[in-house]
Amino acid sequence: MKGLDAAAPAWHPRPVIVPMDRCSRCEAAPTPASSPRRGRTEIDFDMRQTSPLATVVGSPLVRRVVNWEFEWSAHHHVARLARLDPVAVQRRTLRTLVHTARRTRFGRDHGFGAIQTVAEFQGAVPLRTYEDLWAQYLRDRYPVLDNLTWPGRIPYLALTS
Repeated sequence: MKGLDAAAPAWHPRPVIVPMDRCSRCEAAPTPASSPRRGRTEIDFDMRQTSPLATVVGSPLVRRVVNWEFEWSAHHHVARLARLDPVAVQRRTLRTLVHTARRTRFGRDHGFGAIQTVAEFQGAVPLRTYEDLWAQYLRDRYPVLDNLTWPGRIPYLALTS
């Protein structure tokens, strides 16, 4: 895994104020004196100037150290994920989602406040089709779906496969 590209230039543009009636980037005529733009300035970037910080940060040594840190961090993150038990992670995720939705209408109707296990969830929430969910929860409050199946307002509703 590569981080910063070692071939990138080691400079950082410094802003330079340029009067707008004398455009250095095009061959257009100067702005007329009656124009509202006359006298205003814009920021142009002078690519020839290099700050000392940009020179140090862009050096190959610093780039190698940063790349090494990114690779080390990614390796340890992947190793930590590999040690996790997927079933335990799914159980914890289900408990978190059920806890978050416990104050919604759907959560109150199905007793989400008392659900702690997958078996309790399966017993409390029956399987249903989209049409059943639409008829029981969504149709009466559509298009403003506040706290029905998830806390807050659901801004978009789409039927997926």
